[in-house]
Amino acid sequence: SSINIVYTSFKKSSELVESFKLVAADQNFNEAGTIHLNEFITQTTLAYKNDLQKKNISVNINCDENLTIKTYPGAIYQIISQFITNSINHAFSNMENGIISFDCKKVKNTLIMTLFNNGQKIDESSLEKIFDPFYTTTRSKGNTGLGLNIVYNAVTIKLHGSINVTNTDNGVEYTITIPL
Repeated sequence: SSINIVYTSFKKSSELVESFKLVAADQNFNEAGTIHLNEFITQTTLAYKNDLQKKNISVNINCDENLTIKTYPGAIYQIISQFITNSINHAFSNMENGIISFDCKKVKNTLIMTLFNNGQKIDESSLEKIFDPFYTTTRSKGNTGLGLNIVYNAVTIKLHGSINVTNTDNGVEYTITIPL
């Protein structure tokens, strides 16, 4: 019906504005700061508490409680929040009782973050395009395909790091390496 078309268009527009707000927010977070990574991830996940509870998704954070890094907090926030959003919208779109985990360790002057969810795997043809702008397999659900492109840019451009994604035996794993 026409109401559904208007609603879908409004939802797509709203999500596109939110994605652009994230890009704009990154411009406002251009100053480096020192963060306690474990606490920072914990606080960021709280913003998604209701969405996570609705699908009964638990979050495990395995970072040294004393791990403090000097970085760009806005970029780290975007990485964490987009990973959670992507996990909810894609990995757990057809399932509940999932697990999202953040494992962080500092090796010499490098931060290694492993972000994992035990949801649906990413089909092989999408793996090579997943960080491309506007690439999405769920446009019909209103997704814009900007989330992981924002993550990619935050990691590679803002933080001068690298990001890789792989399917594992029981989910999807993102490995992010950031020089400190």
